[in-house]
Amino acid sequence: MNLKLIFFITILGYFNFSYSQDSLYQKKLLNESAKKLSKVLTNNSDNNRIANEYENLANELEKTNDYAKALNYLEKARNLYLINKNNIKVSAISRKMAHILELNKDNTKAINKYEEAGKYSSDNITQKLNINDVNRLKETGNPMAQKQLILDNIVLAEKGKLFEEKVNSLQQLANINLKEKENKNAIVNLENALKSTTNSKEASKIKRKISNIYYIDNQINKSIEINLLLLEEALKDKDTQTEIEQRKILSDLYIKSGLVAESEKQLHQAFEIAMQTGNTIEAGNCAEKLISIFKTQNNYKKSYVLFSDFLSKLPQLIAIDSSLVDNKLFEVNETKIHQLEKEKVLKDKLIKQKNLLTYILTGILVLVFIFTFFIIKTLFSIKKKNKKIALQSLRREMNPHFIFNSLNSINLFISENDELKANKYLTSYSKLMRTIMDNSNNDFIKLSLELELIKEYLDLEKLRFYDKFSYKINISPTLDTECIYIPNMIIQPNLENSIWHGLRYKEGKGSIIITFTLKDNQLEIKIQDNGIGLSKSKSLKTENQKIYNSRGLNNIMDRIKLLNDLHNSNIQINIYENEVLTGVTTEITIPLIKK
Repeated sequence: MNLKLIFFITILGYFNFSYSQDSLYQKKLLNESAKKLSKVLTNNSDNNRIANEYENLANELEKTNDYAKALNYLEKARNLYLINKNNIKVSAISRKMAHILELNKDNTKAINKYEEAGKYSSDNITQKLNINDVNRLKETGNPMAQKQLILDNIVLAEKGKLFEEKVNSLQQLANINLKEKENKNAIVNLENALKSTTNSKEASKIKRKISNIYYIDNQINKSIEINLLLLEEALKDKDTQTEIEQRKILSDLYIKSGLVAESEKQLHQAFEIAMQTGNTIEAGNCAEKLISIFKTQNNYKKSYVLFSDFLSKLPQLIAIDSSLVDNKLFEVNETKIHQLEKEKVLKDKLIKQKNLLTYILTGILVLVFIFTFFIIKTLFSIKKKNKKIALQSLRREMNPHFIFNSLNSINLFISENDELKANKYLTSYSKLMRTIMDNSNNDFIKLSLELELIKEYLDLEKLRFYDKFSYKINISPTLDTECIYIPNMIIQPNLENSIWHGLRYKEGKGSIIITFTLKDNQLEIKIQDNGIGLSKSKSLKTENQKIYNSRGLNNIMDRIKLLNDLHNSNIQINIYENEVLTGVTTEITIPLIKK
């Protein structure tokens, strides 16, 4: 029997060594959090979502007192929140890490985390809370200073309605009370914390702390009273794991009070619940404690019955014990998480490399586009300048011929000793040339100025040809000659053609009628003469005259083409012989230009 008992205790020792005594419910929550994290790592690239799941898993690990792993996952969450510049979350997680480090007595690291939490805090209250906690940990040997800093935090927590912070600060104050053996004050502070919390789990922890203080003070009955209340709460919540734990605590308290039968009763009930719920670890612990009680009573029969019952049910118990599976499942989930993290790091690295390549290629394309744009712009500018130069050149081509003819006329008046006409001609000619030269660089001039130039020119030609023709200018009343602009020197060459190649050879007096009208938002200019016409004029010309006339017409056409290109316009010219009477009609259509 002794060998069997040794074997039995060895089995119990194996289970206690291999697995922690966490509740079944807590293990399930832990595995669910691990599964959610795995899923998010697999299907989601949102850092905030991944960080949130890291945080949830860390919270569950903290509840199982696995602080090392909790800190590891909190650090991962913090790093992701840092990347996303979520300072509020960084501050909250750093403060949580500081609390855990403080529980582990690692004050140096806890101070660093409180400082970090204060640095990233978004409001003055949170910042002051963290500064106070930094100073509290630095004042380890000065309980009075620590108490004052904690009291300041309680005031801040109440001001900011941060009830969890208040509960935490009251418990810190109670811990200092216990160190100074101020147990009554510790109980008062814990009871105040109990009133301030709305978290049932946190409330249970605080009640256990109060119970432990009563136990230390040898007030066992008060401790039993509190634990009986906790047992009632567990029964009400149908929390079998907490029920088992409470019955075990009550068993120890009853032993302390000398109530062995009551102690044995609580352990038996705990053992039965553990067996029914498939909790191998707790069943073994309860059996071990019962055997210890039976041993003190020298009641080996009860030990044997209990041992036989437990041993016969052990295979079935292990088979249905989900806690064993949950432990292994969490290990599998953690392995999967680590693998997914490695894959994510590799994936992020590849994405960064791809993005870098994309940025480089985009940059090159932008530079090529800019370079091409400036080349095209430069070429377009050069082309435009060339067209302007060509346009000016074509305009200036017309001046020498006009000047030559005018000088011939002056020379004729002088040779005829007609000084009066020569002076009059020269005066009008000078005025005309001055106006032409002043506007030689302008592509467009006012219609009013063009009308003056036309009149000056026609008056000069009338004087030269001894009033061989008359002219008339008709202007539509709807035209505002001061606001409308037309191409410079576009009408004069056509008038010159009418006079020199039509009216010059006409027998009798000729006439020119120039009409300006507005139609469909276009300026229409019509030049009508009653000269000899195009066909007859062509037959009378010498070869040199034909060449000059052809060059003159080409000059006008080229100028119109350049003006259309430079100003995106649609100037048109049409020259034809009159069908009824002799002569030529020139029609010029110019889109309405107002300035």
